[in-house]
Amino acid sequence: MFGFAGNGVKFLTGPLSNRAGVAPMMAGFVALMRLATVAVVAVPTEIGLLAAAVALGVGYGGVDALLAPLVRSLFGADHLSSVYGAVTPTFGVVGRLTPLAVGARFEQYESFTIPFTLAAGVGMVGVLAFAGLARFEN
Repeated sequence: MFGFAGNGVKFLTGPLSNRAGVAPMMAGFVALMRLATVAVVAVPTEIGLLAAAVALGVGYGGVDALLAPLVRSLFGADHLSSVYGAVTPTFGVVGRLTPLAVGARFEQYESFTIPFTLAAGVGMVGVLAFAGLARFEN
């Protein structure tokens, strides 16, 4: 469901971002991922987990689809490949470190509630950052 939702949203992301702006859409997608992260521990049922997976897929798919247009909007097209290439490894670093951090906190607290809540708090920083970038878009 995560992958299906992530791929499906990419067809709608372009037209929606043309109207709303790339940075505000990114903020919305990150906010959706943040809420889905909280939902994993707040609604610990099969349906809650399925809904969280769909929401995470939509959020991640939207962020993935809009990253290159956001970089272009902020830095221009002249060096798009270089800037995009410098930005994208951050997703890999976060993707590798987050499971380790959550696992360490799970061992410490014997629950996913605190690590997932902390992750959602970090996600709020992302929401605010993307929302703030809207004023710098070309």
